[in-house]
Amino acid sequence: MAVTDHYIRFEIVDAVEEAPRGLLAHLHGERLRVGVVRDDVVRVAISRGGVFDESPTFAVCVDPFSREVTFAVERGDGVVRLRTPALVVSLWLDPFRLDVHRTDGSAVVETAWDGAGRSWAYATLNDAFVIRRRCRREDAIFGLGEKSGSHNRRGRDFTLWNTDVLDPKASGEFTAGRPDADPRSDRTSTEFDPYYVSIPFFYHQSHPSGAMAGSFVDNGYRAHYGFSGPGMPAILEAYTWLTGRTAPPPLWALGYHQCRWFDYTADTLEALAKRLLDEGIPCDALWLDIDHRTATGSSRGTPGTFPTSPACSPGSPGRASG
Repeated sequence: MAVTDHYIRFEIVDAVEEAPRGLLAHLHGERLRVGVVRDDVVRVAISRGGVFDESPTFAVCVDPFSREVTFAVERGDGVVRLRTPALVVSLWLDPFRLDVHRTDGSAVVETAWDGAGRSWAYATLNDAFVIRRRCRREDAIFGLGEKSGSHNRRGRDFTLWNTDVLDPKASGEFTAGRPDADPRSDRTSTEFDPYYVSIPFFYHQSHPSGAMAGSFVDNGYRAHYGFSGPGMPAILEAYTWLTGRTAPPPLWALGYHQCRWFDYTADTLEALAKRLLDEGIPCDALWLDIDHRTATGSSRGTPGTFPTSPACSPGSPGRASG
């Protein structure tokens, strides 16, 4: 867990006003927006120096507030609530907390308290910030992109940065300074992080009900989206509506693909293709890693190992097996 001894916790909300899509709160010289995206999706954003990051985002492909929604604002003793047909957002004023529940009372997001009884809805230090949430020991966390090890990410910390794990120069900055006994000091360990693909989206599965909630962070201070679920398909539908749906793959992509990091030549590749045909194994694609190219990022093959490849000799017919 990150050391947060010197972080400044936001403790008191000074004022809350209604906004076109939800709430606008004032606290510690900053502003907090809570907006209803859909009945089952809420967006939270906090300002920096009193100014919101309004620059366009490349992570979201729709206007998050394009849908018509129905919500109500309720004010109680020390709390302001934002209610939709699917969820209830509770903004507590003193101490500052931000909780989201489904209408049946089950939790989507709940602010965590530390051992001293202090809430950690939001804390900041320079350009860094921390948010702590309640999580049972039996709960599971899934997602965050391409990560090795257990599918349940619970109990681990991750760096959301893309790197070539097989390149010691690229991964060296993440292994440096760690004790030799730390498995994250070894880039071949399943505990090593980061890997090639990082996605700031995860599922939180609650025990014992199995209910799912989703969270997506769009570049730190810009916005955080909460998805009430409670099923994984419902969260995935909402998340892909927001960020874009995967295009249907071509039929050949659904077949068997042979892929192995190996120093192939044209002859060994054709021998492999012939072996697959002789054994009656259907194969739609044979993959080569970057070693067959003259340089990373180049589409030209290496003439010595693929002399008849069209990539090596433009205009050459190459060789093919049916």
